[in-house]
Amino acid sequence: MPAALAELARALKPGGTLLVTVPGISPIDRGPWGFTWFWSLTEIALRQLLASVFEEKDIEVETFGNVFAAVCFLQGLAASEVPYAKLDVLDRSFPVIVAAAARRRLE
Repeated sequence: MPAALAELARALKPGGTLLVTVPGISPIDRGPWGFTWFWSLTEIALRQLLASVFEEKDIEVETFGNVFAAVCFLQGLAASEVPYAKLDVLDRSFPVIVAAAARRRLE
């Protein structure tokens, strides 16, 4: 991940913004894919990873989801099968998605 992130940062135009989303809560495959799943990151972990390439003041990280959304996701339910109002609640203890924007400084 650090090498891929460094290459993405390098490829940005000065002043450009990298948008990143990673799964917070995610089922892990018990078959062959389980040995290659390294993409679940917490808000703090994503911030730290981005800070290895971008300046801290140029990084914004936000989480989305809640325990209800996490359970629905893990059960494979579609958004149309559950009350939308329950999905719209933010609970930072159960992020389903962690999102970030990191800006490359003007040179």
